[in-house]
Amino acid sequence: MASLALRRLIPALRSTGLSLEAIASGRHTQEFAYLLDRAGAGIGYRYKWDVYGPFSVDLAEDLGKIDELEAAELQGNPWPGIDEAAEKVTAIATPPAGQTEEAWLRLLVCVDFLKHRSKVSLENGETPPFVRRNFQPDQIREAEERVQELAIA
Repeated sequence: MASLALRRLIPALRSTGLSLEAIASGRHTQEFAYLLDRAGAGIGYRYKWDVYGPFSVDLAEDLGKIDELEAAELQGNPWPGIDEAAEKVTAIATPPAGQTEEAWLRLLVCVDFLKHRSKVSLENGETPPFVRRNFQPDQIREAEERVQELAIA
């Protein structure tokens, strides 16, 4: 049986356009789940900074317990706020020209986590090595602008 968080997460992820196969495989799930929570979906996973940015151990464990058939049963969206959160996330998730979807999603969650959760400046040398090595300053600035569209304090 899926956890309450997964019961909220799977319909939310489907609302962003992720397929059941992508959800069951975990592809982009960490990033979308994080952004959905920041946009007000109230899913409730906790994140910590890992080598490549925010990561939820609990989310990874929950995803390991489901399969596509179980995910298919969790259709529909009875939870308040999820559709609105999914719309916000979908609006910022389209990568700018020259950026892959995977890299863009990773940058969005890193920038948001650093600015809003860790209170790390992205301009004065505190930027973690993964972000500093893989993204240019203009890409980081654009990600900062986009995550402001989530409108969550």
